[in-house]
Amino acid sequence: MNVDEFARQWPYCFHVSFSVNLGLIQTSGCLYSANTLLSIAGEARSCRRRTAEKMIRVRGQTVVLRNQRALNPEAVDLPCDCSLSDYVAFLNERTYFWPGTSIGPVADGIRLLAVHGWSMPAVIIRVESKSLMQANEHASIQVATCNTGATWVDGSGKSRRSLDLFCRLPEYSDDPQSIVEVSFVDVARLPRCSEYSTESVQGCKLLSCAKVARLTL
Repeated sequence: MNVDEFARQWPYCFHVSFSVNLGLIQTSGCLYSANTLLSIAGEARSCRRRTAEKMIRVRGQTVVLRNQRALNPEAVDLPCDCSLSDYVAFLNERTYFWPGTSIGPVADGIRLLAVHGWSMPAVIIRVESKSLMQANEHASIQVATCNTGATWVDGSGKSRRSLDLFCRLPEYSDDPQSIVEVSFVDVARLPRCSEYSTESVQGCKLLSCAKVARLTL
């Protein structure tokens, strides 16, 4: 699948963070993975699942890493050669977007927004898909067909997860509607057309009905 095919189905991509993180996002023009942020902050990378938000200092600015409570250890089914620590380390290497339309992300993104407990003001960033991918044309754009950081279980089953859930976009040949996540390893550069809203996160308000502002990059 090429970028144009992806963008026809999903013209926008969304990233959710905390409002306090906007300072670093706007001065760097980037989104960094948890591991990258910890390294810049001079802290040890962790492979333990975060059960609460973690506050760190990055380049003189406060940054908060979101908790990983949506990844329920009792509801995840991992291969025999992959521990929970291995999987958390894999998740921490990436920065994530949900694909969507102008009014909001895919259903799995809306679901996470609805059930996730926000301990502080949050922000949702909206980026045109083509612009995002052009800004990261030298990076490996990878997609997944599930919410890799969550374990949605309906009934008594478990959510199958592994270290090969992501597929490079050019190698993806299935239905574009099945794509739930877009990820970049370590860092994703944001194009100047990036926008954000704080209203839309609370109560999953549609962006078409919320106040949206341009990010200053």
